[in-house]
Amino acid sequence: MAKLPEGVEPEVCADGKLAVRIPTFRNRPPETYNFLPPRALSMLLNLIRNRFDIQLWEELHHFGKIGKRQDELIYAWMEKHGIEPTEKNWNAIAKRYQRQRDIYLHRKRAEKQYLRKKSH
Repeated sequence: MAKLPEGVEPEVCADGKLAVRIPTFRNRPPETYNFLPPRALSMLLNLIRNRFDIQLWEELHHFGKIGKRQDELIYAWMEKHGIEPTEKNWNAIAKRYQRQRDIYLHRKRAEKQYLRKKSH
């Protein structure tokens, strides 16, 4: 967090934006230090996306092994986490889940190839 630059208004929570509570430190009160520079904001967004992907993968990948329909699983996951069950949200989450699944399957194939080469 940095001091708010002169002439810049602090962002406030509005539709389509996520409110983030600023931590309070003795030497950096949030009333003064309430600005995230663009790079810091980008890093925060990446951290949120990564944690979202990890939670999505951890909660759904086991069910894919037992043959449940992916569409039903994603809608159930959205309901559990209070995400509005729209087609747009479902598509975004399904794409993120598919990317995680592709990475997982690619790693598994690479492991098998490595073990085959090592055993020969």
